[in-house]
Amino acid sequence: MKGLPEHDYQIKQDYFDQHPAEKLVVVLWPSNEGKISSVSPTISLQELRSELSSSSGQSRKVVIMAVDGTWRNARRMVGRLPSHIPRLDLPPQIVSECMKHYQDKPSKSGSLLAPLRSQGPSQRKQGESLVCTAEAVVMVLLELGMNSKDGEAILDLARTKVDLVRRYRGHESRAESR
Repeated sequence: MKGLPEHDYQIKQDYFDQHPAEKLVVVLWPSNEGKISSVSPTISLQELRSELSSSSGQSRKVVIMAVDGTWRNARRMVGRLPSHIPRLDLPPQIVSECMKHYQDKPSKSGSLLAPLRSQGPSQRKQGESLVCTAEAVVMVLLELGMNSKDGEAILDLARTKVDLVRRYRGHESRAESR
């Protein structure tokens, strides 16, 4: 957990101080219209796939860091990561295809968490597809070869969370609205 000195030390030691030949650490972070921070390197899904399937027998372990929080908090957390950590963005076509496949009742923004979100500045652009952290992680893992049943199980947990929060707030749950 970020912020606890003993955890910060362990994360730094395990993920940021390792020799690059042993481990490839990437942070899942969306670009801003195709532009990720000019300070940080970027990596594509294709490059990540090749790291995992290196035929030379020297493939590195891949660690995907997913930052979760409000946009403001997440930006701060990503800003504090070492600048050598590459950023991974999901191509819009992958987001679109995954959302079509996994959404039982798509909303305006398409995200499973859309019923819980307020319409903040990040949702003002028309036609923009926003996904929650769990959805983005599942999309990456599916692209890297995870079984689609496992992806669906992860997203079911997110749907359950949304239903519980909606009921807590006095709204219909997904099951009740069908």
